[in-house]
Amino acid sequence: MSDENETKQQDVEDSPDSPDSQDSQDSQDSQSSQDPQSSRDSQSSQNPQDPQDPQAAGSGTQAKAMFVFDVQGLLVSPDDNDNPGNDPLPVETAGTEVSFTVWNVGTSDGSCQVDIEVDGTWVKNWVSPGVVKHGDSASPPIVDGLGRYPKGRHVFRAYVTPGAGHDDDISNEIEIN
Repeated sequence: MSDENETKQQDVEDSPDSPDSQDSQDSQDSQSSQDPQSSRDSQSSQNPQDPQDPQAAGSGTQAKAMFVFDVQGLLVSPDDNDNPGNDPLPVETAGTEVSFTVWNVGTSDGSCQVDIEVDGTWVKNWVSPGVVKHGDSASPPIVDGLGRYPKGRHVFRAYVTPGAGHDDDISNEIEIN
């Protein structure tokens, strides 16, 4: 009979309703509420689809594509389809186009979108054709039809989604004659 009592006592201590078990749970709860990093980690694992969450990609929960721009940056040129004077440099009488290269530095294949702004105003976007394999680049695109701008300094900006949290937003300030 004493063996049976010892077994019952052990079962009570191990049950989730036992005071010892509750103290252990309270200790875990207070520890996680005091540690903001553990809170972020749990949020990452709850939403592994979030392309802006850099922890999700490294946590091993789900592979994802993430993109960065090549070191060549953002090249602004006269638009080949809107350059009646055949000018080699951007001028107010010609349209503009940009070119760039994006690299997939994520943990899986995927596609991306690059949005382009001029002087803080969204103008156009480009979506990668098909899937870019992990470690590869999208062929250097030319995005034309960005419009004509008056003489003076203008800022062309491009940002890629999903970005890697670095080198995913570039700009080029140019002089239009």
